[in-house]
Amino acid sequence: MELNSDECADLIAKSTPKFILRNYINQQVIEAAHRGDYRLFNQVFEALKTPYDIHPGLPTSFYEAPKQANQKSIPLSCSS
Repeated sequence: MELNSDECADLIAKSTPKFILRNYINQQVIEAAHRGDYRLFNQVFEALKTPYDIHPGLPTSFYEAPKQANQKSIPLSCSS
């Protein structure tokens, strides 16, 4: 079966998550929680339930902006 370009684009969009949890996002969640603010945690938790959807409450940097230099190698362990 051969797909045209519109069908390919649609298939890619449906099978590619829009939200992917990254270490720099985890770090922001942790820092907010340390300040007693759990809103970002709750937003990220909800986004993880439906990663193929856009979640307007999340910062757009979680979706669109390329990672900043200081976000590329944030070490987090499983025990963080």
